[in-house]
Amino acid sequence: MDIDPAAARVSGSLHADFFAWHASTDRGFDAVLGNPPFVRSHQFPEASRRLAFAGLRAPGMRPSRLMSTWAPFVALAASQVKAGGRMAFVVPEELLTIGDADELRRVLLRRFRALTIGIPPRNLFPGVQQATVLLLADDSSTCRCGLRVLAYDDFRRGRFASARPAPPWSWTGKWTHLLLSESGRNLVEELTNTLGWRKLRHYGRVEVGIVTGNNRFFLLDRRRAARIRAANLVPVVSRTHQVPGTFFGKAEFDRLEGEDLPMRILNLQCAPRELPPEEAAYASRGARKGVSSGYKCRNRSPWYAVPSVRRSDAVLFRQAGRFPRIVQLEEGCAVTDTLHRIVWRPGVSGLGIATGFLNAWTLLSAELFGRVYGGGVLELMPSEARNLPAPRRALVELGPRVDAMVRRRRFEDVIELVSGTVLGRVPAAQREELGALLLQLGARRRCR
Repeated sequence: MDIDPAAARVSGSLHADFFAWHASTDRGFDAVLGNPPFVRSHQFPEASRRLAFAGLRAPGMRPSRLMSTWAPFVALAASQVKAGGRMAFVVPEELLTIGDADELRRVLLRRFRALTIGIPPRNLFPGVQQATVLLLADDSSTCRCGLRVLAYDDFRRGRFASARPAPPWSWTGKWTHLLLSESGRNLVEELTNTLGWRKLRHYGRVEVGIVTGNNRFFLLDRRRAARIRAANLVPVVSRTHQVPGTFFGKAEFDRLEGEDLPMRILNLQCAPRELPPEEAAYASRGARKGVSSGYKCRNRSPWYAVPSVRRSDAVLFRQAGRFPRIVQLEEGCAVTDTLHRIVWRPGVSGLGIATGFLNAWTLLSAELFGRVYGGGVLELMPSEARNLPAPRRALVELGPRVDAMVRRRRFEDVIELVSGTVLGRVPAAQREELGALLLQLGARRRCR
């Protein structure tokens, strides 16, 4: 089956929209093979989406509008495999890594006796920023049950007996453990049970940053901010390059503001008739330029009242090329949604947490439980960030040294220094393996 008529003619396939075809048949098949379309949620044709979601709801699944097309494609195809049958698909690596695929992973585990994942060492499709894995789902009575991983060379040569058991971890629904070697999986499981570190959420509240609806209008440089009352402005951090270390001081903020970067956010929370003259004039100019008709702005009242403008104690990188990090703010700032914002609980040393965050165990956890997008960018959603393990020991004494090293981009040295301090009770050989696993996953991600 192919939705493209020319491709269907060349291959002798049925020309159809799979979701429409699925809705019109109850046939079962002994085997299903496929390379489903990798179409992002915002490009999912609405007519197809309605059919796909109706098919998912029938057996009790709860589809999300964030789903790309491949996820319902795989789920519905699986439902048409007869008892004892098999299914093989090329799927995005997201099957292993994203939270939105949790339900699909559970469905596959319930539906088939055995699932085997083959993980290529590099992208199967050169020039496409989409890492893929190979999925074999087997319901035959002769298969070895459970979730298994198979080296890609063995997969390619058909040596399926070489697949090794890799049961899911009990503390996460993700399958990113399949990206590790067997010894690596065992080490992570052992340290999870023995280290006993608390999650980042124990030390503070992690939230997505402020969504203004139009940063060009709401973030003001020094010249524009001079016309607005100080009471209606809040210091803001909006870019990762503004915070190059693990500590962001007031003098650094003042320097950036002196360079005419937009370092203040407009905070107007009153009705139009209550606006001071300069603020009213600025809002009117924005309305004339169409700012008020933007999606976020037109859905709030008044349109210029940006919600949730408040100061935070620290920022956490939402997206990272090398490694994510926490940056402690000397003076609280508002934070836009390019970063996550953190408010520490009373008595917590923010600088100590920001310093201790840069250890191999925490950063490896970020690689395992975050998500990866085209170009090799690691993204942490707030729910994922909150569950990262953080060391109990506050490393305030190492703060200045680590900050200086991070600014010089000496990341490997930083990780070795911090890991040696917070993981001192872990045998040196295991610390070295942790560091190697971290570098391996990071390199694999960035090679995209």
